[in-house]
Amino acid sequence: MGADNAELIEVLQGNRPDGLTWRVLAGGDAANLHTYVDRRIGDARAVSGFQGPALYSGQLINSWSGRADGLPPFVIVRTGSTVVAVTAVSATGREYALTLSDVIEPFGLRFGAAPLPAAESIIELRVESASDDA
Repeated sequence: MGADNAELIEVLQGNRPDGLTWRVLAGGDAANLHTYVDRRIGDARAVSGFQGPALYSGQLINSWSGRADGLPPFVIVRTGSTVVAVTAVSATGREYALTLSDVIEPFGLRFGAAPLPAAESIIELRVESASDDA
């Protein structure tokens, strides 16, 4: 996990009753923003994520999802500041609301994350924006 000498800051964190703890880290700039999830349960730990433009032109969300041995699948997102909710929809049709941060300066973005049940794969992310109500 390296952010080309960019300092990573914690932008979101969470935990579950089964002992899973996680935190989302971000660093860099709008052209090359690094976003990682550091998660652990028991002796299992993994750090995964993505980098690239904070958001692609005309888009409200940029996302990553993946798996690591001994840990649940995870989805992380970075969103425009007008996004108020993100829901991950699995191949089975189940919906999982992501936890979203407040707008994080200096990025001007919100970050979101959710652990998923072991058998789930995400096929869609539904985004609700405050500007949708206008």
